[in-house]
Amino acid sequence: MKRTKTILRIALASLVIATSATVAALGTQSFALDSADAFVDGELDGAAVHSDGSVRAGAVTERTALANVPLAYSMAERAGTTFIGTGTDGAVYRVDGKKTKVFADTGELLVSSLAFGNDGALYAGTLPNGRIYRIDPKSGKVKRFSAPKGAKHIWALRYDKRRSRLIAGTGPEGKLFAIDPIGRAKVLFDTEASHIMALSGDDKGTIYAGTSDQALVLRISPNDQAMVVHDFPGNEITAIDFHKGQLVVASNTFKTAPGTQFKAPRRKAPAQAGPVTRPRPGSGQLWRVDAEGRAEMLVSRKDTHFTAIQWGTDGAIYAGGGHEGRILRVEPDASYSIWVDVEERQVLALNLRAKSPSFVTGDGAALYRVKSSKRRN
Repeated sequence: MKRTKTILRIALASLVIATSATVAALGTQSFALDSADAFVDGELDGAAVHSDGSVRAGAVTERTALANVPLAYSMAERAGTTFIGTGTDGAVYRVDGKKTKVFADTGELLVSSLAFGNDGALYAGTLPNGRIYRIDPKSGKVKRFSAPKGAKHIWALRYDKRRSRLIAGTGPEGKLFAIDPIGRAKVLFDTEASHIMALSGDDKGTIYAGTSDQALVLRISPNDQAMVVHDFPGNEITAIDFHKGQLVVASNTFKTAPGTQFKAPRRKAPAQAGPVTRPRPGSGQLWRVDAEGRAEMLVSRKDTHFTAIQWGTDGAIYAGGGHEGRILRVEPDASYSIWVDVEERQVLALNLRAKSPSFVTGDGAALYRVKSSKRRN
């Protein structure tokens, strides 16, 4: 059985995609489902249920639990070592093989984003005080690095090699910050949205940002000029990923704004305070935007929202769900399958292009390593 949700709802859907009003939305190859039951009843184990109704080989995973931790929200990897940002105690865990330990303690409620800088340090964005911490990757020593003015939520971090700056997507003022090596934060772009929930980009200085309450995806050029890529349905862009000239977007519709559930952290509070009522899940769509800016809806779900998204090395798109603990695999032709089905309800972060692919979950924190996956013929 799926685990009962043990903590307040983290604003999982926080991103909104900004897109150009001139971009045409193409939906000729999309699929729409009203219920997850249209896929399968019960849970899957090493099997993938395809959108044409067939059952094929899926992914085989290996689970490593983070004991007594409610939520694994963010992740980063370096040299085969995985670092996981958690809530509700704001700790960063280090995973070497099957060995898991608390590596750093920020003293915040949630480590909502992780990114490595050019100096080799690990940077942790947090809620609800809008602080970024620098963590020594060897010792785990924590130092407050930056607190961008007006920010309460550091939703996304990305190191920009061209600018030699750490880029931060923040709320509740919807500002994009560029932070220099000594922690000075400068507004790179001030949106009309309340939150910048997701970041992606290339190595040449182009940044893509997804926003909340307007569901926009913005493109910031290397010379800091911003434009709308697309205005998506819904009110939040929860996740985006740019890879090899194409952008994939998770656009969701929620009744609550991101960050409204977060209050100041209570130190020494128990990690799990008992079950609470879980709000009804949002609805979500997956979109692909090609190099010419054409947007195509691939998947639409009324029964769940999407919490994480990533291009795979095989050209498929992988999307984590926020309701039934599943990862969808979307093929280039827009057909798709339930690729992974885990016992936790929420798949919150993906690291599938790594040598050792993995993902993390909420509603009971765990790291899953993907041991094998047979590609559909």
